[in-house]
Amino acid sequence: MYFECSLGHGILSNNNLYYSGDTSLIYLHNNLLYKVYLKKEPYKRKVLDILISKDNLRNIGVLPIKKLVTDTNQYGMIMHYIPNAVTFRKYLQNNHVSLDTMLNIMITLSDHLKLINKEKIHFSDLHHNNILIDEYHNPIYIDFDDAVVDGYNSTHICALAYNLHNVQDKSYEYEDKLINYGNLDQECLFIMLLNYLLDIYIEKQSYDNFNYIVKWLNKYFPSDFIKAIKALKTLGDEVIPYQYYVGDFIKDLDIKKQCKKLRGDLYAYHRF
Repeated sequence: MYFECSLGHGILSNNNLYYSGDTSLIYLHNNLLYKVYLKKEPYKRKVLDILISKDNLRNIGVLPIKKLVTDTNQYGMIMHYIPNAVTFRKYLQNNHVSLDTMLNIMITLSDHLKLINKEKIHFSDLHHNNILIDEYHNPIYIDFDDAVVDGYNSTHICALAYNLHNVQDKSYEYEDKLINYGNLDQECLFIMLLNYLLDIYIEKQSYDNFNYIVKWLNKYFPSDFIKAIKALKTLGDEVIPYQYYVGDFIKDLDIKKQCKKLRGDLYAYHRF
């Protein structure tokens, strides 16, 4: 079922315009977001049906609650609005985020991704701007537009995933192969953590301070992770992906216990 509305009138009037981009328009009305695609993308309608049915994921992600169609035959979806939230990127830019806080956020994101993947949903476009931090400092996934649901294809998957696995042809026929490589979303989370370390703890430090930081991090991370951190100092933003859960490569037993508690006994993750 579709919510039918008129583009430029009523709920979708310019007075309610919240965001205008190259691929979509978003309107805010009564704490609901109405997203209208500017391009014809009929494949998303089937994916949206699956996402709409996942009520168990609504506390960890802004999933669509209904599909919409305009009088100009443009399609979209309706979502809940999260007040007083900022993107993960702005959160990191505007706040002094300690390493402990960052790790706690990443552990939460990692375990929430497991819940999403358990439903056979692959996010496929995971980056800092597709995560919100709410007013209580909880991370929330947003923008499932490019999600890959088992049994369906999308025409886009995260460019980072292609770079990691050296896939040159980015057509959607390669999606199944990429998914078989492992959990691409988890690798993107790992890249976010490395980028954070790069920006906060590496690039802004002198070489002596950098070595001190590496020595300090060695208390929490295994040797191969430290090798990747060391490489960042000389290789710029080139990073080496590993097949870890965020919580799994931490040595601190208390944090491991916290991660295990969050994770529960959902299912075992195997990269290959």
